[in-house]
Amino acid sequence: MKVFKRISASLACMVLSCSAFAWGGFEHSIVAYIAQEHLTENAQRNLRYYLDQPLTEYAEWMDHVPTQNTDVYKPLIWHTHAFYLNEDGSLPTKPLVSTGEYGGVHTMVMMLDAVADHKNQPDSVVVLYLRCLVHLFGDLHCPGHFMSREAPGGIMPGGDPKNHFQYGKCTYKGVSKSSHWLWDTALQNEKPGWTFEDWRLFLDTATPEQRAKESEGSFPDWLRECGRDVVQTYEWYEPGKDYDETWYSGKVAEYAHDHIRKAGYRLAKFLNEVFDYE
Repeated sequence: MKVFKRISASLACMVLSCSAFAWGGFEHSIVAYIAQEHLTENAQRNLRYYLDQPLTEYAEWMDHVPTQNTDVYKPLIWHTHAFYLNEDGSLPTKPLVSTGEYGGVHTMVMMLDAVADHKNQPDSVVVLYLRCLVHLFGDLHCPGHFMSREAPGGIMPGGDPKNHFQYGKCTYKGVSKSSHWLWDTALQNEKPGWTFEDWRLFLDTATPEQRAKESEGSFPDWLRECGRDVVQTYEWYEPGKDYDETWYSGKVAEYAHDHIRKAGYRLAKFLNEVFDYE
């Protein structure tokens, strides 16, 4: 594989290609950047066998993956608005609707398990799933991707997921947008002039002890935590309202900062647990 490129060069290239998925490309890249900074030397070395670029290069990949209906890409197509819990708090084992949409939980479990067992998996599968997981750790922590039972719009079983999109409609400085979009671009809109490095230095300030605490547990624990956390965000949004950059302050900014940082730390924890060996 190619020589591992310097992360600064990687980030410079990605500035030119930020998009507005949840989180947006900019926000996903910061999650990956924070994770990259906390990989052990062994983990970095072993990951190079599968990924020939820093994690930041794959932060947006899943939002641009081809959507052809093949066995390889089927698990990837419907990753948006994908995370939810069963009524009893257990993890779902199938998509929310029969078409395969909203199946992020069981898809991510499948990918996590396969990567953890990477020595017994085809290299091509591990490469594909690693690219996706770099993205999905960010999605898990984004309110635009979590379908809580307390969410407005009737999006859980028994309701129509499309109702949630109708509820989420708004404008931003007069331009038609959605609540999903507001979260997608949280950091970009809060401080438009800040770079990746500015945000990493601002967010990545935890001590090793604090990082360990924020990364405690594993995917089921993080899923349930995000499900609890997202409920409060519904009080911060009013359908049909015209928003501007002032929305990105106080509780909204604190939530975005907290969850983007945790996503980076937890991605690093998972990768270190799997790839930190001689």
